[in-house]
Amino acid sequence: MDNRVKMMTFVVLLALIIGCGIGLVSYTKQQAVSVSGIDKRIEKLKKENDALKLQKEQLEEEQSELINETVNSSENSSLVKEENSPNQEELKKFITDYLEVMFTYGSNAERNKAVRPFASDKYFEFINQYNSDTPIQSTYIDSKIYEISEDGSRAVVRLTYSYGVVDVTPNKYEMLVSLSISKNSAGAYQIDSQENEVIQYQTQTKEW
Repeated sequence: MDNRVKMMTFVVLLALIIGCGIGLVSYTKQQAVSVSGIDKRIEKLKKENDALKLQKEQLEEEQSELINETVNSSENSSLVKEENSPNQEELKKFITDYLEVMFTYGSNAERNKAVRPFASDKYFEFINQYNSDTPIQSTYIDSKIYEISEDGSRAVVRLTYSYGVVDVTPNKYEMLVSLSISKNSAGAYQIDSQENEVIQYQTQTKEW
């Protein structure tokens, strides 16, 4: 009887030991699986983080390039504008010199000869239609440039001059002169057209 009890007790203890062992092994496996899963998630997050960093760097680089392109474009536009902008002092001198020879002469033929270096071919062809040697008393007195367009192609000037024919005492005139200006193939300024509007002493109006 005692042997059977001992045997049963031994069997029960053995069963408990085996059950505990199996449970421990199962728990250990679960823990191992859990740790492995965490490691994989961490690795995945690291890769995603690295990818985000790379994307951020690429965006920053693209933004920097875009800023540089904008700055360069702005600088280039400024340079082009400066290169295309006329020299104001040089243009003012050209306009004044032109008006002096255009309104100081003793005959139309004399005037046309003096004006030729300032006029475009087409404009000179037009004014040279009036090429008589009839004596004229025309004298440039003064001028004031009111406006020159940004590209230098237009100018408005207030002109004072005197004008008379033959033995008649010259009258004094004031008028607005609008000039169309360009550059020839050599890069020199030239007058393409001229429009006059008498603003005082309405006894004479000349239009070219």
